[in-house]
Amino acid sequence: MDFVKFLKLEKDNYNSNFSNKTIDSYIDISVHLINMGKYQMAKRILKSIGFTQKSINRFVKFAKINADINVDEEFKLMLQGKVSKKYLN
Repeated sequence: MDFVKFLKLEKDNYNSNFSNKTIDSYIDISVHLINMGKYQMAKRILKSIGFTQKSINRFVKFAKINADINVDEEFKLMLQGKVSKKYLN
């Protein structure tokens, strides 16, 4: 994902392989929350890890654009707990 490059940590204290994997997992969770439309939850997670607010805002902006381009509208509705009008009688 190209937009992940926008995330910048406030302090570069994470040096181990395990911590990098953990950060990557939290980023994936944040992307999923953004796809669901839960932007504030995603921002809180990224802020708690230690990313700068500026980088978080840019990340969310580009993740929204990526979701609009790559995620089907019916799948977005399903993630939000809604049903597409196509499937209603």
